[in-house]
Amino acid sequence: MANFSFLVFTRPAPGRDEEFNRWYTGIHLPDMLKVEGFVLGQRFRILRAQPALESPSWEYVAIYSIETDDIRRVMKSLNARLGTADLPMSDCIDIQNLHGFLTEPITPVVHAAG
Repeated sequence: MANFSFLVFTRPAPGRDEEFNRWYTGIHLPDMLKVEGFVLGQRFRILRAQPALESPSWEYVAIYSIETDDIRRVMKSLNARLGTADLPMSDCIDIQNLHGFLTEPITPVVHAAG
């Protein structure tokens, strides 16, 4: 079975940070993990302490792990669910700045020596 990562970069609608974080963590993240093939999900805050990201377009990234032999089928299922009762969206997300990137590994995991 192949492994993929799906990185989703987001930010809340202006002035709706708390609502956005409650919705994403309490509703959206669990709903995403109901999509067949999605096995793990975790959210992160993008730190502004990076010189290349003085003014990033996003504030958060969610990283999902997907295990499947048919990634097209998984993504088709995800897209079919988006905006339905199975995977409702909220107006507390800045939809214009939502970007998702599907990735596949090209090397094995490398661990630090020692």
